[in-house]
Amino acid sequence: ISNLSIRYVQFFVDASPTAVATQEIQDVNTNFAADQKWLYHATVNLSNLADGSHTISMTATDVSGAFQTVQQTFQLN
Repeated sequence: ISNLSIRYVQFFVDASPTAVATQEIQDVNTNFAADQKWLYHATVNLSNLADGSHTISMTATDVSGAFQTVQQTFQLN
């Protein structure tokens, strides 16, 4: 939660320094007044990844340059 506007959200796979996607406009959250959450999504092509465990990280950067990163592990079979 931030009082500042989000500049963009970048998506990274397996700790790559290069983003696989960058989104600069958030999705509409009809529940924003109640939950104060910005919603973002991206379409990422994972066809070049080998089967096994991988991690996707999302880094949100606000207009001041402050950022926060979250990550999720997923499995390809």
